[in-house]
Amino acid sequence: MSDLVFRVARSATFMVTVTIVGLLVLATSLYIGNYIIENDLQEQKDNQYIGDAHMEILSHSLQMRRSEKDFLLRKDRKFIERYNDLAIKALVALRELRDYPAAKPMHKSLNLLHTNIQRHMQQFNLVTLGLTHLGLDEKSGLRGTMLASAAEAERTVNKKCFTKLYLRLLMMRRHEKNFVIRQNSKYVGEVAKNYREFEGILNTKKLKPADKDHIFEIVTNYYYNFNKFADSTRKLQPAIKKLTTIYHDFSLVMNHNLDFLAHKSVSSRLQAINDFSNFKTFISLILLAIALGAGILGILLVRYCAQFTRK
Repeated sequence: MSDLVFRVARSATFMVTVTIVGLLVLATSLYIGNYIIENDLQEQKDNQYIGDAHMEILSHSLQMRRSEKDFLLRKDRKFIERYNDLAIKALVALRELRDYPAAKPMHKSLNLLHTNIQRHMQQFNLVTLGLTHLGLDEKSGLRGTMLASAAEAERTVNKKCFTKLYLRLLMMRRHEKNFVIRQNSKYVGEVAKNYREFEGILNTKKLKPADKDHIFEIVTNYYYNFNKFADSTRKLQPAIKKLTTIYHDFSLVMNHNLDFLAHKSVSSRLQAINDFSNFKTFISLILLAIALGAGILGILLVRYCAQFTRK
């Protein structure tokens, strides 16, 4: 009798112990699983934030590039202001991203992006100074001086009604405009060739020395101003091309980051799906183990109770 009571008590104790242990394991598993899933969700949020920040920076940089091109084409100062506003926005966005804790592993590439934006700003500033020196319109800078001297040369030669001289001067003007449009050095040579021919024709004209000297001085002044404008234009070309080189460096780093983020985002989502699937499977196994253990002990307990009743 006492042995049967002991068996019943032992079975009840085991059932309660198994249930408690199972519940503790279940609670611990739920806590750990929830922690893992929360980390997976936070990683996805971090990836989304970092990706969105990169797209914002890329948008600012592309608009910077557009403002740069607009200024080079139109020579309008409003595009300088627009460029600078966009560049500052890009730098601010980069600094904010750099301060984001989850972006710490990307600090090296973010610093490179920041450096390239600053380099581009400095280079663009040099280009704007150079173009301002050349002249942003027909009345300013070296361009304004050249055009004013060209107009004076045309008035002087045309006033004297020297057809051949005037034609040479017009040819000089034609190649001047070709150079302004195409910025090809061969047109500088064409202007020089027509200038020499102008000088040769002028020397054959029967004019008073004073008149001849005056015409030659006016046309030579135009020729000098054109060469000054052309030399400054050609010297500025490498600086303008360097803007493209710097932006190319920026684009390489940006594209690398975007590729990395795309791969990381996919991996993170797959990891989250895998973790959630494993979590569900593990919880199911724990519940099954608790149910089986409690069921077996329950059956034993019922059997012992039945024997106890019969006695």
